Parts: sequence; structure tokens; C-alpha cells
Amino acid sequence: MIEINSYKLLPPELAIKGAKTHLYRIGLSLYKSGSVERKWFYNPILVFIIITQLMVRNIIFFLLPEMDERVYLYWGDVPYFIGPEK
Repeated sequence: MIEINSYKLLPPELAIKGAKTHLYRIGLSLYKSGSVERKWFYNPILVFIIITQLMVRNIIFFLLPEMDERVYLYWGDVPYFIGPEK
């Protein structure tokens, strides 16, 4: 059995090869490591805009008073429909 000491470097045979480039590939890091290319929809600006839009939408739904069910359906508020019974 291989013993792992947390104060030493991980042995090369246990290291995951693509782990250092994963955050860059999905648009969460600006720093390129190696020769990995990201897809166009993983652009950091696009990822930031989508995450911000979802956060603002959820804050608005949290602050607004109770509305008709159709409003939640049109806006795609899934937690409203899977939430606890009232």
C-alpha cells in the first residue's frame, strides 16, 4: 500500500494529468497552463455574465412578494416548484 505524506509532493504515478488545466478549460481561470484550448462558450466573460444573470434573477425572486405560479413557470424558477409544500 502506498503511504501519502501530506507534507511531501504527490508521487507522479498518483497525479491526475489534466487536473491543472481544468479550471482554464471551463472558463474559471484566466491563466493558461499547457497547450489546452477552451471552447467558445467557456469564454470567461460569457461565464461571468451568465453566473451574474442567474444570481440577480434569484435575488429578485427572493425579494419579490408571492406571485402567480405562471410567473415562476415563465421565468424558469425551478426551486419554486420543488420547494416545500405551503
